[in-house]
Amino acid sequence: MSYDIFENVSKQQENLLATLQKLNTLAVSNVEKMTDMQMGTLRGYSEMTVQQMRAIAEVKSPQQLQEYLAQQTESVKAMAEKIIADAKAAAELGVAFNKEAQKIAQDSLGTVTNKAA
Repeated sequence: MSYDIFENVSKQQENLLATLQKLNTLAVSNVEKMTDMQMGTLRGYSEMTVQQMRAIAEVKSPQQLQEYLAQQTESVKAMAEKIIADAKAAAELGVAFNKEAQKIAQDSLGTVTNKAA
């Protein structure tokens, strides 16, 4: 009888470690995806900024300045759309991570519950 108790404890520890490993793997994957997304976002914002700096550097006359200022509305609109899209992508990553973590936890709980029954 006492052997069964030790065997059950050992199996529960194995299940716990397996669950923790799955959660850790999921977390690492999520960090990689988030890092890739952030690097792409940073690259995009940097490119937009450099384009704006080049455009203002090319202004040589009052007429070119007016044209540049007229284009700023479109530039600001494009930047706002990019910010919204990037925020949505980050939120979607968070939601996907949360769903997968909950699934792992539920699967683990189901395994423990089935063995206890």
